[in-house]
Amino acid sequence: MSAPRVRSAAEISARPFTIATDLDLGDRAQGFAADTDADIRIFEAPVPEALSSHPPGVAFDISEGRLLLRVPDGTRILVENGDSVAYQRGPRSTDKDVALFVLGSALGAICYQRGLIPLHASAVLHGGRIVGFSGHSGTGKSTLAAMLAQRGLPLFTDDLLIFDPRTATTYAGPKDLKLWDDAVEALGLDVTERVRSDASLDKFFVRAPSLGEQTSGALAALYILKRNHGDAAEDHRIERLAGGDALQALLENIYRPQYSERLMGRAALFRSVKALLEAVPVARFYRHAQDGSRTASAAFMAREIGRRFPGDG
Repeated sequence: MSAPRVRSAAEISARPFTIATDLDLGDRAQGFAADTDADIRIFEAPVPEALSSHPPGVAFDISEGRLLLRVPDGTRILVENGDSVAYQRGPRSTDKDVALFVLGSALGAICYQRGLIPLHASAVLHGGRIVGFSGHSGTGKSTLAAMLAQRGLPLFTDDLLIFDPRTATTYAGPKDLKLWDDAVEALGLDVTERVRSDASLDKFFVRAPSLGEQTSGALAALYILKRNHGDAAEDHRIERLAGGDALQALLENIYRPQYSERLMGRAALFRSVKALLEAVPVARFYRHAQDGSRTASAAFMAREIGRRFPGDG
């Protein structure tokens, strides 16, 4: 297999890789698009049902660094060598449906194959500094980022934040917000379209209240979100993480951790996460789970960012 092409210093400083595709990705991959000499090709082609004779995983199959994704709608996606994404769409799959997985799970796999660490995180900008928010699905990363954007901290990325351990540079993933209908209604934001063609999924792409043009930089801080199910009157709080606690928190919040080690290799994965830990302060943000607490937690985090990075706003 061929090695990924060598990119110039100017290219590397702006984006982690470039993409050429025959799939309509909308505006979501605009920051990665390249007309010629792209790092990664995304194309429609026959994709096998399995990669080996071993019983395949329910949602994915891995063999010799290759990843086969199986989408419930019948779409299959094969990611190879850090530079190739082949997709075979399901019988009723639209470009929008396929693009959701190509720019999600497949892009995360590409990162591991290229020696990059994808974080399951959203991020905002504060005076050019990148401040990230990670956590398990449902902890409110996107909602918090949207509310901070309403307060004047431009959105840097949603859902996917890419760290290069070789340069300690952090890159934005697709620059759009994905929010559930209750968050859209509560925040009064403008919907652009549904995330999936399936109308039963009430999740939407939303226009960010404030969107930063910056695509790369240093990650100044990473907050791991944790829902606090205690008394709503209890203060929000920040807990600094260090050593093994910080390492474990990062490993739990990388993008699609279930196949990271097998694609990247255990030693390389731990070296890369250690480089991230050495470059970026990590803390846990305990926030309320009760209704009506979104505004309070956003205000708390806005104060935390302003206090931690005074004069950068």
